Amino acid sequence: MLSAEIERRARALLDHRLRRLPHPVPSAAEWPADMDAAYAIQDAADALLRSECGYVPIGHKIAGTNPVARAHLKIAAPFHGRLYDRQAAETPAGPTEIAFLRVHETEIALPIGRDLPPGEAPFNAETIAAATRAVLPAVEIIGTPFEP
Repeated sequence: MLSAEIERRARALLDHRLRRLPHPVPSAAEWPADMDAAYAIQDAADALLRSECGYVPIGHKIAGTNPVARAHLKIAAPFHGRLYDRQAAETPAGPTEIAFLRVHETEIALPIGRDLPPGEAPFNAETIAAATRAVLPAVEIIGTPFEP
């Protein structure tokens, strides 16, 4: 996928999300060819959110970690995405950006107290535990601009 096409797709997704407008579910022909293409679109959207909208990344989320979720999403493996300052709130507080609410899930949040440089990967449980500042309950509000 050419970089102009990646940016076009990223801008289209962000436009719907930021304006809180429903986005038709893409046809099979419009889906990214593979996870690398999907992550390229995600990375382009991330760059736009940072540079044009002032979003600050604060962490990552892993999704599709169980077989039932993967079957529902029609994916073969878990995937990750970024979390941003405008999409998180500490208790007591309400969510700062609610759009396209579909469902909520209880989660476990692991605030990391130090960087885990990619050059040191892969990380084992002991390394992650040593870098973890706390283990906290969390609620994820899941939304998508795609029409149900």
